[in-house]
Amino acid sequence: MIEDLLNQYKKFAYERIHFSKDELYFFLHMPKTAGTTFRHILYNHIDQAHILPSRKLLKGRLKGKYLSGSDLLNTFDMKNIHQQFHVICGHYGIQMKTQFSIEPKVITFIREPYQRTISHLIHIKNKNPKYSNHSLSDIWAEKKELLYNFQSRRLGYNPITDNRNAFVQIFDSIYFVGLTEKFDQSLSQLNALSGWNLSSIKKKNISPATKNIPPAELTAEIHKNLDLDYLIYNRRLKQFQD
Repeated sequence: MIEDLLNQYKKFAYERIHFSKDELYFFLHMPKTAGTTFRHILYNHIDQAHILPSRKLLKGRLKGKYLSGSDLLNTFDMKNIHQQFHVICGHYGIQMKTQFSIEPKVITFIREPYQRTISHLIHIKNKNPKYSNHSLSDIWAEKKELLYNFQSRRLGYNPITDNRNAFVQIFDSIYFVGLTEKFDQSLSQLNALSGWNLSSIKKKNISPATKNIPPAELTAEIHKNLDLDYLIYNRRLKQFQD
């Protein structure tokens, strides 16, 4: 009851986004980049019937987790999903967009690579009991294959073929890439690009800072494995500075 009243309030408090018939946006939620905050902003401006997952679905049956890629493919008719939803959110790679019958407009946020990686390590340590007594160095050693150039690999880089030239073109073709460190400025740029009027909110799902400074050896090792993440981050940062 309270949630229904809150949703009714938000319909009047926030300007609604109106989509054209075949308009589809694909929010690639990069972990530890303020993506949860951005999703809540979308919830404030979009009718829940038009966004997947809806607030109710995410809090209820999905228990706070996005649909996996396989669940998305197996649950919905991907060729016609744009007729039901106008925004799809999830922890997916950009390759998933090929499953749609129309070209979606991809939106994502990226973060300073070292800080994102440390935040991800802290998240693993705090959320997974298996790692609660592990040092960040130990977690990195075990999760390195997951975390190296994490953002680049989600956005089209293939380390097997080392497609870095093609990858830069893929990155540049993304509809909108925001920066976590320039979140409000990113929102303004997205509003100007899309014609939306998204309003910023208090940040959500912020990991507590680590009490210990990561050892220099770990810092050097992480930096050594983020070369392509820094390539795209600095490329986007330069556009903010120009």
